[in-house]
Amino acid sequence: MYLIYSCIFHNIDYIKLIRILLSSYKLYSDTKNIKYLIITNSHFKSYIQDIYDNLNIDGLIWEQEYITKFDACCARLNIFNYPNINEYKKILYLDCDIIISGNVKKIFNIKTENYLYTLYEKCNRYYHCQFFSEQEFINLNKKKCFTSGILLFNNSIIIKKLFFQIIEKININLDY
Repeated sequence: MYLIYSCIFHNIDYIKLIRILLSSYKLYSDTKNIKYLIITNSHFKSYIQDIYDNLNIDGLIWEQEYITKFDACCARLNIFNYPNINEYKKILYLDCDIIISGNVKKIFNIKTENYLYTLYEKCNRYYHCQFFSEQEFINLNKKKCFTSGILLFNNSIIIKKLFFQIIEKININLDY
């Protein structure tokens, strides 16, 4: 069994985006052996359930409350705290502004090892590096930037530890 998940918090307009994402998922994908999970707050839960119902998707909702926008942005890293996470072999995270244009099952058929698979994305000071100092931004190898909007990974202890290490680093290094 495979898991796709997305997160939606703080901005009610993202409901429209998640509807488009789930519509494209339903339209183009073979959903057998795939579960879709939306991590959201109590305010958006009924909207998500309505979308699932209207699209005839047997989707999952994990209700979490994140107070700050930054915490909501980091919510994708908490996937290993999801109570039923051990049911899934591979996991795909998709930002809510993604549109699926082919069978997503092909992604799960890719042979993967215990790495975090991402896509290169051109570095942008405002969107990607706003928490970096000017010196950190200057020294950054911009050829090694990637999007965190699409993440593919095995459900393994190695990736779980990686996510927990990232969360720990965030909590230690950022004073927000």
